[in-house]
Amino acid sequence: MIGETITAPPAGRWPAAACAGAGAALFVASAVSGNRHWLFLGLLPLALGLALTFLRRRAFVAHFTADSLEVEAPSPRSVPYDNLQGLWAPQRPLDPDRPGPASYPIGVIDADGVVEIPAGLDVPSDQVFRFLSSRIPPTGSRDIHPALADFRCHQELRYGKHVSAYRARSHLGTRLGAGRRSLVALVFGLTGVLWMALSGFREPFIPWGVFGVILAIFGFAFALIFLLADDAPCGVRHWRKAGLVVSPGGLALVQGDLKGELRWDELREVELKTDTAWFGNERGPRMVLVVPGARIVVPDIYDRPLGMIHAQIDRYRRGQGLPPT
Repeated sequence: MIGETITAPPAGRWPAAACAGAGAALFVASAVSGNRHWLFLGLLPLALGLALTFLRRRAFVAHFTADSLEVEAPSPRSVPYDNLQGLWAPQRPLDPDRPGPASYPIGVIDADGVVEIPAGLDVPSDQVFRFLSSRIPPTGSRDIHPALADFRCHQELRYGKHVSAYRARSHLGTRLGAGRRSLVALVFGLTGVLWMALSGFREPFIPWGVFGVILAIFGFAFALIFLLADDAPCGVRHWRKAGLVVSPGGLALVQGDLKGELRWDELREVELKTDTAWFGNERGPRMVLVVPGARIVVPDIYDRPLGMIHAQIDRYRRGQGLPPT
């Protein structure tokens, strides 16, 4: 794809226009009929229309050079391939060799932040995803958790360049779209507050006040959930300090309260999971290491894609791609 330019048109205006139009129509109905219930009802679609207008996706334009992804719109940004740490695309399999849907958003993660490549490109999204996956450097950072230093040193003395070390990436990238969802939820919460204020909990508007309380509670709660959803992925405490070393001789891991080493003959299975359940330890994109009597969950927090790390682990545990002894 080097030398190619990809584009995506801006999102349509009709959802925002439809909501705003419905709200305005209800306001007119309230004025004509003198029925204030129509006024209460019209507040919600009108607020949603304004929010959708503000959140409307702008046009996207980017160019692939030999060394970087050059984003021209909506905001100029250069993403050198050497700085890539991961790709966030929850709508496709983690394994880059497996096909994904025709169109989906992609979060391009580097040390400086996240660039969102929207769905609806003029080329298949999988073509972009596979190209960017192929440009990610295969090994991670040398700056890893001190508790892993001895293991890495011993393994490098024996296996040299076949040892890879990974640390938590600078940005998770999982907040793709979280700001939009949070703002929509906030609109619901603020509408609930308006319903409470306008009703004054006086007849005949007491039901609107009650509904306002419910809407405000759920709206503000979900706004907070969307903003903080990735603060502790898969329940990992202090995830920014996580580290992983993968070697032909085994692996070592420091991840929250979990710390230890694992030989390949102890590993029964290694699985990639992509479901995005909200609750529980096993949620979201993750790799699961199955050992006798336990499952070790490795979430998608490291400075290389989980699909890449999984392929390396699976190859070594099968005894493939090992250096000569």
